[in-house]
Amino acid sequence: MAGIEAFKKSITSLISSSVMKSDNELTIALSLYIKFSSIVSYDYAAAESDAIVDVSSYRALTSYEGICQSFAPAYAYLCLQTGIDAVAAGGLSVENTAHEWTLVKLDGSYFYMDTTFENGEGGYGLKYFGMTTADRVSAGNYIENTFNIGECNQIWGPEISVSDDRFSALRTASYAVLNRELNQVHCTDTAGFEWSFELEQST
Repeated sequence: MAGIEAFKKSITSLISSSVMKSDNELTIALSLYIKFSSIVSYDYAAAESDAIVDVSSYRALTSYEGICQSFAPAYAYLCLQTGIDAVAAGGLSVENTAHEWTLVKLDGSYFYMDTTFENGEGGYGLKYFGMTTADRVSAGNYIENTFNIGECNQIWGPEISVSDDRFSALRTASYAVLNRELNQVHCTDTAGFEWSFELEQST
């Protein structure tokens, strides 16, 4: 029971510190993405170990540690707890490297999100938020035919249309701050160039 209570406390704290009651689906997904990407820590030792190591989403949600296999379903879980349809997904690169990310449904369209890659670049941007299939293939040389949706070996990448490119302007956003009052995201790229992404134009 203590473990369950600790889990509930961790989830409640993470969501309540990121989401406001007035937030719509997009704002919730953005807030949770930025928060989660920035607080997790990649466990390189676990990724390279042959021993049995805890890489569960539970660890990612309570200790904020893990690998892609931990983070992808953890972000999906956070979305689900706030009423957003999401599921873990994964695939292989042309170099035969496995990786996992998240498939999220917003406004009737599907998008790929990668909190692991985002964390690897500092954790405060939106480079891997709202990716299309083409974006996912490009970001990591992943092969669409190997995309395993829901990790159940029943739904594959080509069966799901992930083509809505409304978030393409975020591909260079290394740092992002959500401004609810103006309904926009203030973005900065690696060169220091700043711009604002208007959320009302993305729905």
